[in-house]
Amino acid sequence: MTQRPDAHKVCTVDIETYGGSTKPTIKDVSVPGNYTNPDTIKAYIDKTLPTLHNKQALNSVKGEIICIGLAIGEEPVEVLYRNLSEDELMKQFGTWLMDNGMDKVPVTWVGGNIEGFDLPWMAQRAWKYNLPLITKLIPAGRYDERIVDIIRLFSGTDYQTHHKVDDIAKFFGLGGKTGLPSEDVPQAYLDGRHEEIAARCGEDVDIERAIAKILVPWIF
Repeated sequence: MTQRPDAHKVCTVDIETYGGSTKPTIKDVSVPGNYTNPDTIKAYIDKTLPTLHNKQALNSVKGEIICIGLAIGEEPVEVLYRNLSEDELMKQFGTWLMDNGMDKVPVTWVGGNIEGFDLPWMAQRAWKYNLPLITKLIPAGRYDERIVDIIRLFSGTDYQTHHKVDDIAKFFGLGGKTGLPSEDVPQAYLDGRHEEIAARCGEDVDIERAIAKILVPWIF
């Protein structure tokens, strides 16, 4: 990793997602072959459908972004939370980029698994909603020099081990996450627990930035 010039911005980013507005149907449920009782089959389907919907939070063409946590350099964390549609959230993100001058200088993006999750989701939505500024600023390719993915950087050549951000933070004595577990976010959104989700997103940005300041302190 080479040292960055002074005229650039470092942005730590984290997104939260849920299963999306298109829910799975009965056709998406694989009922075990030994289930023959109609009541048993119905109970299985009723139990499985919500689980399948929540799993869509990991599928970028089915799930949707709930919120975007951001921090420029060492400035306070900001969380953009979805009030209406995903489209409106992404437009709000574009406005945030403009307001913070991100369109005028090179940007280094920092986060955990942002190369494989957060940035691709954001890039895909920039294409979908025709938001050229975001398309320009969000790296879409692998191993782009504008990306500092702390998980890939920490793992190094040990590519078979996908360390969790929480474990890396504890390794460095930074403490672990205290908020809502990631697997609970999709259902929490459906349950209206928006403040918890926003707090989790902001905490993730804080922790990921703290790790990055250990791994690549010269970029800050």
